[in-house]
Amino acid sequence: MDQDVHFAPALHQRSAEGVYRIVRCLPADSGGLQYRIKSPHEQHERVVREDQLSPVGGD
Repeated sequence: MDQDVHFAPALHQRSAEGVYRIVRCLPADSGGLQYRIKSPHEQHERVVREDQLSPVGGD
């Protein structure tokens, strides 16, 4: 994957907003596609919904 994306979390997680790298696409469930993302500033990965992500750059 290795694509950079902007993560826009729910209001209670706003401190996590920023640019992340997609590590892996997870199997779709009833809520739609999910991704495992990683920030260079954190040691852990996050699992997020596709609707919380947007392209970084000129897209």
